[in-house]
Amino acid sequence: MKRKQHSKSNYKTKQGKGKHGKHGNKKAKVNDEAFDWGDSNNNIASDNEVSDDEGKKKAADSDEDDPYANETNDEKRVRLAKAYLGKLKDKFQDDDDDADPADRLASQLEKDVQESSGKLFKQVAHKLAEFEFDHESCKWLKGHKLPVTTVCVTEDGSVIYSSSKGGSILKWSIGEGSITKTKLVVPFDDEADDSHAASNKPQKKIPDHKKTILALAVSSDSKFLASGGVDKILRVWDVASNELLESFKGHRDAISSLAFRKKAHMLFSGSYDRTVKHWNLTEMGYVETLFGHQNEITAIDCLQKDRVVSVGRDASLRSLSLWFNGKKKPTYVVRAAHGGKWITSVAVLPRSDLVATGSSDGFVRLWKANLKERSLEPVASIPMDGFVNALAFPKTGSFLVAGIGKEHRCGRWEVNKSAANGVVLVALPQLFDE
Repeated sequence: MKRKQHSKSNYKTKQGKGKHGKHGNKKAKVNDEAFDWGDSNNNIASDNEVSDDEGKKKAADSDEDDPYANETNDEKRVRLAKAYLGKLKDKFQDDDDDADPADRLASQLEKDVQESSGKLFKQVAHKLAEFEFDHESCKWLKGHKLPVTTVCVTEDGSVIYSSSKGGSILKWSIGEGSITKTKLVVPFDDEADDSHAASNKPQKKIPDHKKTILALAVSSDSKFLASGGVDKILRVWDVASNELLESFKGHRDAISSLAFRKKAHMLFSGSYDRTVKHWNLTEMGYVETLFGHQNEITAIDCLQKDRVVSVGRDASLRSLSLWFNGKKKPTYVVRAAHGGKWITSVAVLPRSDLVATGSSDGFVRLWKANLKERSLEPVASIPMDGFVNALAFPKTGSFLVAGIGKEHRCGRWEVNKSAANGVVLVALPQLFDE
């Protein structure tokens, strides 16, 4: 979809690099998958709120209108494959390129295979060097009263999840010209949460996680959302219905991090109890516990292989199913990357050289990972007040989402009273070729 035109550009082109000369201010093209701002006010996004009943009704109406509702998985794959091939053929035949359309089609299909297998690496960070971001590049989403602790986004960028120190989880659905907010609700009869057992009084308040949420993760197919935090309970949600599917106990301390294996329903949870637990959400069951850390685990990640990488406060980075066989020291270090402030969040656009880092110095910084020279090169900075407690890219690369707080997600060592608690979307120019 196309973004609405406003009186001011969301991007300012650096002098001497725009197509319009020294004072060029041509607007950057944003991917069709990117959100529409909806209005010219960059402070508050659409604050529409949808109840669970309304959501279920819309889903039911959608099923009735879907002509492919009864087709099998094989039929769906064939239909989508034919449609995709037809789209590519039409595109290549209409182009003025002198290359043979059949050769271009074969080349595109080869790239698709590499991308689906996780082997296609794209260099896109250099495209951001010609842009200067300002506050008009950002869109604030209000809803959290306390500092945002973590965010995650579906691969297609259509849904964002955020959570806070208050234990609330908000779902932000990005549509045509609007952003709809939905609150995920933990049922009072949740068997994993025994905090209501001691009271016979009727419960009136909509419950959240009872304590701070530290981690969110969504599966590659956007079917499951996982949440965990200080209450030590791992919860699994249905993305389509917003309902809680399962609650798991097992960790003996706070759940600090979550990661899905790509293109699978295998989930890994890292905890302050120094363990990583492996869960199979297809069977909704526990698989195994992985040991090795001598102190609290702070972050984990996983790609397509059945292999999880974890980082802990014991100053170690561990690959739990395969020993790291590279150098034991970093190949490159950027000293004082955020002016001496500690780095509070890091995100990488999947399978690319674009890296984003957050701190409390007033900026989110974008970097190019130069693999040949094994270095990090600064390419752009985005003004961002407060503690940038979380960062995430959708696979499309159409925007960057940041979770902002007045204070750090894990404590109150420093408080920025002038900052606001919320979620920020930063529109990015088109990074990938259509």
